[in-house]
Order: sequence, then C-alpha cells, then structure tokens
Amino acid sequence: MSLKAMSSAEMVLVSGPWVNPGPAHDAIVATPILAALLPVVTAHHRALHERQKSSDRAQNAEYTALVDESSRCDERHDSGVRAVFHYLTARAALLGAMGESGDALLELRDFLLPEGLEHARKSYLAEAGQAELLRSRLTQEPAKKKALKDIAVGRTNILAVVEMWQKEAERLREIETEKAALATPTGPSAAELLALRNQWVRTARSFRTLGQMAGLDAATQSLLFGTMAALEKAATARAKKAQADAPEAPEEPIV
Repeated sequence: MSLKAMSSAEMVLVSGPWVNPGPAHDAIVATPILAALLPVVTAHHRALHERQKSSDRAQNAEYTALVDESSRCDERHDSGVRAVFHYLTARAALLGAMGESGDALLELRDFLLPEGLEHARKSYLAEAGQAELLRSRLTQEPAKKKALKDIAVGRTNILAVVEMWQKEAERLREIETEKAALATPTGPSAAELLALRNQWVRTARSFRTLGQMAGLDAATQSLLFGTMAALEKAATARAKKAQADAPEAPEEPIV
C-alpha cells in the first residue's frame, strides 16, 4: 500500500486527530517517542491544511460572487425582454383601438423576440446565444435598427433597451466561463503541492514506524493509525483500478 495514493484531503483527515486536542493527541503526548516527532507532524499537517483552506476560501468566495452577479445580470436581461415585448404589444393594441395598424410594431417585436417571452426563460448560455443572433440580424437589417431607435421610451429608446439586454447576456456568457474555470483547483502550484504532500508522507510514514516501535497496545494502535490504514488501503485500490482501466498505449508500428 502507498500513502502517496491518498488525496490531500485524506492526508489532512489522518493527521488531524494527531495534532488537534482529543484522545489520539493525548495518547501521542503520553508516548515519548511519538511526542518527540509531534512538532514536525504538526508543522507538515498545518502546512498542507492551510494550503487547502486558503484555496477553498478564495474559490468559494469568488464562485459566490459570480453567482450573485449572474442573478443580477439575468434579472436585468429578463426585465428588458419582458418590457420590450409588452411595450410593443401594448402600443400595437392601442393603435388598433384607434383604427390604425400596429402591424409594424408587432413585426418589430417578433423580429426581436421570435419565441416571445420564452427568451426570458432560457438558460444563461442560451440567452447569450440568442443575444448574439439578434445582434447579427440587426446588423443585416439597419432599417429595423433605425425603427427601434425611433421609438422613444422616456429619455431613451427601444434600441437602447435591446442593447442593454444584449450586454447583460454577453456578461452571463463570460460569468459561466469564469465559473467553469473555477472547477480547476486553485492555490499552490503543482510543484508546491507535491512538495507539501511528500513532506507529509515522509513524516506520517516515520510516525507510524515509531508507533510500531513504541509497543502500543492494540486499542491505541487502532486509535492512532486505524484511519490511516483504511484510507491508505482504499486509495491504493483506487490507484490500481485507475491503472487497470487506463487504455493501453498503441504498439509501435513495425517499419
């Protein structure tokens, strides 16, 4: 079995009871040969643990901030979509009630939102995709773009509202990309993490050897090293399975 096959989280889980107050720590302090190595064990445990915590805190805070921002962007996007849809529909109805044709407004509405209010119910990435398609359609039909600009809404116009929701949709695409990037662990570099893990493995291995030399009873041995043995066994089995499941390298062609 190999301690190196364990994850960093499993390593911290093993050494936590050794260095933190509790029965295992008390048993170590009461065993001089183990107590002598305890400061080194503590230092390597905390180094690995702190790296994990700082990485997790930064990643979780950043992810939470992105989730909050995406909710705000989506609300502005959806509000813009609903407002334009209802505004153009209502103006067309008013024209109809006055004996005039509102068909041009309905045509503009359907040009902007071919799926109606469903555009405000799509996923973030789908909303971004629809906004990009609309941007392309507006570029191809400048007359419709001018018509939208000519429809005043307070101190602005319909085109400005459309451009607002397009901007929010594009930011939603960026946020989704940033959230996906957070799936890649952050924190120490691969070399730094490897060094911390190797330090922990060497220390834990020595600690177990000293425990075997100390003549501890079975109950104390289990208290101190039972979790370590179980996690090491499971990690070794995982590593062997991953190796067995890996595709074989293709044979070199004979030339």
